[in-house]
Amino acid sequence: MQSEILSFKDSFEKMIETNEVDLNVIPIINKLKEEVSKKRELAIKQNLLGHSLFPIYHSASICNKVLESISIRLVKAKENKDNPIIAEDTLAIYPSFFMLATNLDRTDLRNRETNTFHLLGLASNLQISAIRSNLFKIDEDTRKEVLEKAKEVICDLKIEGITNDQLQGAD
Repeated sequence: MQSEILSFKDSFEKMIETNEVDLNVIPIINKLKEEVSKKRELAIKQNLLGHSLFPIYHSASICNKVLESISIRLVKAKENKDNPIIAEDTLAIYPSFFMLATNLDRTDLRNRETNTFHLLGLASNLQISAIRSNLFKIDEDTRKEVLEKAKEVICDLKIEGITNDQLQGAD
């Protein structure tokens, strides 16, 4: 995944230099999304429980949502007069994206003792950067998806003091 991450950055730097959106970056974005999704699915298949699974799932979801937003803005760039702003916005979030994608890629899922909590902080940093750069919007479907996954994790962990009624009321 490292070569795709670097190609991703190079493509957007070139867009700024040429002042032209280049849709040839879309396959790179799709490959990154595929790799991030594989990591998430592997964590689920290995049946990592609760605290190990949620940070991977959440981080991969944030990463893919940002990549999808970039793709959509690229495709609509000329129509929305978003050229080269999309490239500038993408490079503005690149450091946060790089940190999360690299750490997600390096997370060893074979080791049950792997601490995945650091991914949550990196995902939050990417999400905040992407919101500021108009590359992440929290829609109702996303909110519900995250809430449902959080409920599953809480139920799996059987956290004391939280009742089913309280979980249902979180909607």
